[in-house]
Amino acid sequence: MISSAVVAMAGPACGLVDAQPRDAHAATRATARPCAREAPQLAEAPARPARIDRPTKNGRLVDWCMERNPDWACGTPVAHFVCQQAGYRRATAYAVSKSGGRTWVVGGNKSTAGPCDGPQCHGFDYVMCER
Repeated sequence: MISSAVVAMAGPACGLVDAQPRDAHAATRATARPCAREAPQLAEAPARPARIDRPTKNGRLVDWCMERNPDWACGTPVAHFVCQQAGYRRATAYAVSKSGGRTWVVGGNKSTAGPCDGPQCHGFDYVMCER
């Protein structure tokens, strides 16, 4: 969200001000006062990378492979998925746990998602994400 700063102006408003007749028969004299610029827009804070430690799904660490076959889509595609689920654009780095255990394979579709148990199952220690 972009916030705008409020600029307080001292004195009368801008435009034609101080309109006073010079005398009873003369036209009204108006003095122009320059208008202040619009309130400046504050720039959005730079997006900081986020570190997601030990991401989980359904109570288990997210497995580093998209499918149960470790030859298919492991690492970066799943790290991107973790970041996108957290509202970030993409992953910039990740680390994988070397110990096997209980993980959740996110799967390419519902039929390939599910739990993974055993020494072949490795979850992320962390995933770094950016906007």
